[in-house]
Amino acid sequence: MSEAPTAALIAVGGLALAVAAYFACRRTPSQGGPHEPKKHVPVSLRTPPEEVARTLRLGVVRTAWNEEMVTNMWEGVRGALLAAKVPPENITVEIVPGSYELPVVASYMAKSGNYDAVLCLGVLIKGETAHFEYISSSVSRAIMEVQTTTGVPVLFGVLTCFKESQAIARTRLGAELPQSLGVSLLHMAEIRRRWQKSK
Repeated sequence: MSEAPTAALIAVGGLALAVAAYFACRRTPSQGGPHEPKKHVPVSLRTPPEEVARTLRLGVVRTAWNEEMVTNMWEGVRGALLAAKVPPENITVEIVPGSYELPVVASYMAKSGNYDAVLCLGVLIKGETAHFEYISSSVSRAIMEVQTTTGVPVLFGVLTCFKESQAIARTRLGAELPQSLGVSLLHMAEIRRRWQKSK
């Protein structure tokens, strides 16, 4: 076989491998694909007793961008809340365009006095510009400011990933992160409720 056909075959083979790798990374969260390293929800992170959970009022603000991944996160959170016996009517969900808009709506909820705790859900994936750094930093600071100024826990459920595959691993159906966010929301809501009663 001459050198030219051999080189062509090598090039085609390399292209095929590149295409396969590309589509493997772009699998949707509900399909197969990368998995997050196995972690377990800490034992000390607990859901409140059923009689308390039934009275909690919880707010969730989620983004429209990266919709399938954020929807999977919400489904995991929702499953944890319902398993703890929080009534569906006690959960309010608001959808905002992107992560930059999460803090202002979380602020509306926290200042309303109607919620024991609020959870922000979003997915940020680094691109080729500085957009990722500006949004990640601004959103994390703003969410922290909302909870420290209102006294209402506002949980940071915004993934800040360098690669799409990292986001997929953490949001695929059955991933542990969304469930742990739900448990964390319950945990903080119960703490706030308890401290309010002690006043």
